[in-house]
Amino acid sequence: MATKVVNVKGLNPDGTAILSKGGNVTCDPGDTVKWQIKSDSGVASISVEYTGDTNVFSSGPSQKSNSKNWEGIISDSAGGKDETYTVYATAVGSNKAVPLDPKITVNTK
Repeated sequence: MATKVVNVKGLNPDGTAILSKGGNVTCDPGDTVKWQIKSDSGVASISVEYTGDTNVFSSGPSQKSNSKNWEGIISDSAGGKDETYTVYATAVGSNKAVPLDPKITVNTK
């Protein structure tokens, strides 16, 4: 099982997060997806939730204890499915969370 990392690198002028590969991830069933905030990003916090019709996660996504980072585990039965999810990013010094909707594609087993 592999770990796929989405780096939160900064904020666009509209407040949406700048994510590695636009936040779009291709993975296999059983993989772990991690969202990690870079220390110089200007992002105070994120939250991650699935928003599509199919939840490809068997666990999470949830915030890792005592960190700003999030993690989810792709279900073993999710092969061949796509999932739209939302990353809400909050800038340092702000209390407004701005959404961005990338996609997770799960390969067929």
